[in-house]
Amino acid sequence: MSKLLSAELNRIMKSKLFWITVAAMTICEIYCIQFGVRVNKSGDVTLEQYYFYLAPMVGIFFAVFISLFLGTEHSDSTIRNKMIIGHTRVQMYFSYYLTCLLGAVIMEIGWFLGGLTGIPLLGSFTSDTKMLAVYFISILLFTAALTALSVGISLIMPNKAGSAVFQIILVLIIILLSSMIYNGLCEPKES
Repeated sequence: MSKLLSAELNRIMKSKLFWITVAAMTICEIYCIQFGVRVNKSGDVTLEQYYFYLAPMVGIFFAVFISLFLGTEHSDSTIRNKMIIGHTRVQMYFSYYLTCLLGAVIMEIGWFLGGLTGIPLLGSFTSDTKMLAVYFISILLFTAALTALSVGISLIMPNKAGSAVFQIILVLIIILLSSMIYNGLCEPKES
């Protein structure tokens, strides 16, 4: 398992797709912060309102990256070769999962660093540290769950493009359902 993990970690760090995705997430977060500041000129906006604005969309970045990254394993028949030399499917799944989870966390670090560009424009965070810690922990747990789902789908579907499209649609459905649930929870109680 350690050989699988070290090989996958080496592969992800050399992947141009990975670094392009990290840069894209960082640039999108910078754009969201800058756009939000330009649109809302009233001045009563806090950094938190725009800092976590991209949170629902990170799933799309993960879906594209993971499906294309692991789809290469199918197209190059690397999975078959790994099974021939004695690795089990569970070992391969966990090595892929841990590698993609590390990649997703690095993407989120780029996202968080990109969001810090809003500090000169909006000031520092106004929420207490406990609330910010809850935000960050929930984002990391969301990342772990979504990465597990994406890795599983990518290993089941051998077609890179089909896997990417399916995962993007799945993430959009999850975003839609979660916003419907959130709106339902925010409704006032009926008397």
